[in-house]
Amino acid sequence: EDSLAQPGQQVSADDWRKRWAALLPAGADHDAVLDARFEAALNALEGDRAGYARLLEANRATLLQELLRQEVANGIDSGAEFARERLKLQVEALQSSLKAGDRHGHKHGDRSGELRQLCALPALVDERTALRLEQLVMRTVREGK
Repeated sequence: EDSLAQPGQQVSADDWRKRWAALLPAGADHDAVLDARFEAALNALEGDRAGYARLLEANRATLLQELLRQEVANGIDSGAEFARERLKLQVEALQSSLKAGDRHGHKHGDRSGELRQLCALPALVDERTALRLEQLVMRTVREGK
């Protein structure tokens, strides 16, 4: 996706497909979502590349916020640079849990479903964010959440 966002960069769909095929699977729940996102990026090569690049940029902030929220929910450290935002989300989660405790039948969110939605969101990510996403996916797959 980063390559798509750089207008002057030549992208070969065949090269992308070879690299994609060489990647380790993320798990049955996530592979289909990631494959669909990959295909959408490939389709943008022959379609509205500039429009897709705008979408990637527009979704960046949403992805970062949702990633941090899911890291908090899964007990994954986000790094010192996110300490302030993380604390805010932890307080919000605690307040929500306390309020929900008064209601019968409250259940925790579907973390696997939330992660699938995050993986489906086309957005530009830097290397640090990509590593955070990978850590979240691997932890979720490993723990079967």
